[in-house]
Amino acid sequence: ETEQVLAFVRNSFGAEIRYYGKVVPNAQVVEEKRRYLSRWPQRRYQLKAGTMRVQCDEGRGTCLLSGELDYDVRDPRAARSASGAATYELRVVFTQAGPKVVEESGRTLARRN
Repeated sequence: ETEQVLAFVRNSFGAEIRYYGKVVPNAQVVEEKRRYLSRWPQRRYQLKAGTMRVQCDEGRGTCLLSGELDYDVRDPRAARSASGAATYELRVVFTQAGPKVVEESGRTLARRN
């Protein structure tokens, strides 16, 4: 699963991404995702009903996807877990080559443990 997620990021994210406020190369985002997936091998995300929004700018060929989700992540080997609620935002640009994620951000709203 980890390699599938990383392949998706490599192919679906732009060459440079505004990633939580900083413009970074695709390879850096892939590496940060690799560390996260390694830290939390068991993950569950549930979108909160009624929070997903899609705002598109046809002139720029972009859409902003945002919403809220509940998360529960675990590492049974280290006997640790985290859960809570968070926001997410993804900006997608549509080009001749296909859609690319060019921005990702979000923040934790509440931690449950």
